[in-house]
Amino acid sequence: MKRFALAGIALLLSGCATSAFDTTPPYYDRNQHALIGAGYPVERIDMPRGFEFADIYSAERSQSHDSPDDSGSANVTEAGVSWVNRSGDTAIATAMHQGVGGRSHWLPWEESDGYEFVGNARVQYGFYTGPYREVTGDAASVPSNAPECAASSHLLMHTPDRRKRTVYTYTEGVDCDDIASLGERYAQDQRQRAYRAYGIR
Repeated sequence: MKRFALAGIALLLSGCATSAFDTTPPYYDRNQHALIGAGYPVERIDMPRGFEFADIYSAERSQSHDSPDDSGSANVTEAGVSWVNRSGDTAIATAMHQGVGGRSHWLPWEESDGYEFVGNARVQYGFYTGPYREVTGDAASVPSNAPECAASSHLLMHTPDRRKRTVYTYTEGVDCDDIASLGERYAQDQRQRAYRAYGIR
């Protein structure tokens, strides 16, 4: 199974020596159509209304620390799902849980466009436009009737200890000729659509 792309959200780690991940790994429940992750920023993410299942991904792997002051690696566990809406200009909604073991933690997403509080959750966000397959979280699931270009909102939440995070990528097809006119207002409106789709707001 392929690994979902997280455009703009680097997989950066800092911490100490490798150790096993010490909680139940996240997983996709096909019967409930939901991504489940105990202890993650959002423990249950249901399939958005109007979407259908497209693909899942899960893995446990070792990743080197990115901080220059650290050495060694950390165990990373992750599980993700993508859902597709094939109507109109189409849309793809992906969600992923990522956790690290031991005393490692995720470094801040410094390239984000900003953050806001949704309820009690601090959500970092980024907005991307370009070829559909480059800005979505799951290029392999782009519908055959999709336009060539898309606009995508990426959302990121951490637990307080930064050992677990939930990443969303909400992508909508757009006409390539319209990309230049998609400004901050469009980005804000799409982010609100993403919140509603995922049940965050």
